[in-house]
Amino acid sequence: QTLDIIYTEEVREKEGGTYGVSAGGELTKAPKEQLVLQIFYQTDPAKKDHLNGIIDRQLQKVAAEGPTAEHLQKIKEYMLKKYKDNQKENGYWLGNLDEYFSTGIDNTKDYEATINAVTAKDIQQFAADILKQGNKITVVLTVPETK
Repeated sequence: QTLDIIYTEEVREKEGGTYGVSAGGELTKAPKEQLVLQIFYQTDPAKKDHLNGIIDRQLQKVAAEGPTAEHLQKIKEYMLKKYKDNQKENGYWLGNLDEYFSTGIDNTKDYEATINAVTAKDIQQFAADILKQGNKITVVLTVPETK
């Protein structure tokens, strides 16, 4: 959520480089514990290097400073609203039951308290830990020019 807000401001609004930037992550336990952070956007191929530089610098900034208080508040409000909305959906409960019976992890227990307890420092440390891994891959997909 932090990166979505920052990238929308920096890459879309300030640079006009894309219609949207999406950051998403996934934690897995099997076959091994790992974290994947992916950042997606579409742009003019001539702008990709410039925009990738902005994306890298902003992730480094989050690792150094964390999100702003305004961003953190906005994220918490969104996540708590989404949680309340999700509780009305069967798919949400099926996913959580599957997770619980597969791994023993109950993602619904103390959800609101957990979200409210997250600090800017927590997010800063998380981003720093991601960057310390040093295992970044950049993938660029292009359409070949037709003649």
